[in-house]
Amino acid sequence: MLECKKCGIAEETGEDMIFCHKYRTAINTKVKSFRQECIFFTSRIVEGGELLSPQEHLYLKEAEQASIARKTVSLPNRRRFIAKNFATYSGSEMKNGSF
Repeated sequence: MLECKKCGIAEETGEDMIFCHKYRTAINTKVKSFRQECIFFTSRIVEGGELLSPQEHLYLKEAEQASIARKTVSLPNRRRFIAKNFATYSGSEMKNGSF
């Protein structure tokens, strides 16, 4: 929870409460939580002398996460997929080219 206070996606609402724009939840900063580290945590970014809004931080982080997800498809996974599908055909089907 201490990290939530420093996150650019969270907005302080007062009275020891913050609002997470990603999960759309209010978080009491006085309550201890056993939550693991959030993958959407982002440091606050100052651009042109102004702090970006929580929504702008969220857009940037979602774009970053989407680009990481696209990069995770790797060639070895495709090879395993192809090998698995070829393994289901019998040898005669492979020789005749009828697959």
